[in-house]
Amino acid sequence: MRTSQLETDDGEEVFYKFAGRGKPVLLIHGFTMCSEMWTTNGVVQKLCDDYKVITPDLRGHGLSSRPHNRSGYGLKLLDDMAAILEREATGMVDIVGFSLGAELALKLATTMPSRISSVFLIGSGWTRENGVALYREFASWARENQAGLTPRPDYDAFDALAEGMSEIIDVPKAELEQIEVPCTGLVGEDDPEYVNLEALRGVIPGFGLAVIPGVPHETSWRDPSVPDRVRNFIGSA
Repeated sequence: MRTSQLETDDGEEVFYKFAGRGKPVLLIHGFTMCSEMWTTNGVVQKLCDDYKVITPDLRGHGLSSRPHNRSGYGLKLLDDMAAILEREATGMVDIVGFSLGAELALKLATTMPSRISSVFLIGSGWTRENGVALYREFASWARENQAGLTPRPDYDAFDALAEGMSEIIDVPKAELEQIEVPCTGLVGEDDPEYVNLEALRGVIPGFGLAVIPGVPHETSWRDPSVPDRVRNFIGSA
């Protein structure tokens, strides 16, 4: 994969990787992770022969800038994705997201409907009540458990991102009902965020949800079935 970067309107740097040719697919990683997750689980390898695969490091993660203020996150995460797509993609884009990435994918489907051709949500979806509190818990867990990772996590950045999630979560039901592109979900049976995906049934037209038996949130992204599930979905969308 090739690595590139862009400077954002507010002076931050966002890095991303891309590989392959064809219709673009944007893969958005989870909270405290980075773009490498999509190579680790084999999704990039499954797609890059027939698609242009784009994998960003979100602000606060990987090689990208790590602001320590809430104002550096929130909707700016969406602005970064839009800027990457403006540079690297023409026409419609398929989006796949895990956890935090799924929440961003869902929000993008409502804010950029003319650019999105399908949405695949893994491990999260329509977070509503107490969403910011949950992200604060995730950030606290990371501070206590992720020392030693490379690149070294920036826990103050995670805290700031958590506060900014109030601009992303709790998408109005009326906006979700207007999503017209194919949208599906995948979740582990033992994932506490199961309810956030189940809640989309009957709200997003045609929304489907597959469940991986006996799998928790933190490992659903690397289930061996994920690459084929993603490829089959976007291939038929």
